[in-house]
Amino acid sequence: MRAERHWIVFKPKKHRSEGCKWLFCCNRQSGTGENMTETTSTEDIAAFLARHGLKCAPEQRLLDITSELGEVSKEVLKASNYGRSRPDITADLEEEIGDLLFAVHALAIECGLDPEKSLLAALQKYQARADLKGDIGSGR
Repeated sequence: MRAERHWIVFKPKKHRSEGCKWLFCCNRQSGTGENMTETTSTEDIAAFLARHGLKCAPEQRLLDITSELGEVSKEVLKASNYGRSRPDITADLEEEIGDLLFAVHALAIECGLDPEKSLLAALQKYQARADLKGDIGSGR
């Protein structure tokens, strides 16, 4: 059966800018309702942003990223008993990381960049540093 993508867009959270909305995506196999894992491309994200009127200025995206990073931080702290143990991976943590990744991808798209190419370039840069000096730090 063919996998269909179902998007649900929720109203913005109180702390979010008016133009940026929180979203959730689930992929389901037609007719079964089973959750399916599917790769989402940059084009899919750009089309989603356009289709739902979610275009924002980069500075609004930065606010969204900051907010999402704060939510990820909160979930990691809760899941690790505030650093006392290794964090348990929870559904809430997974959801917040997904929100953060979406916000970062949306920022790249708003800036006219391809997030996949940017990530690949970063990985290549870190690999070159590791090969050269055995460490991926910039040494600045």
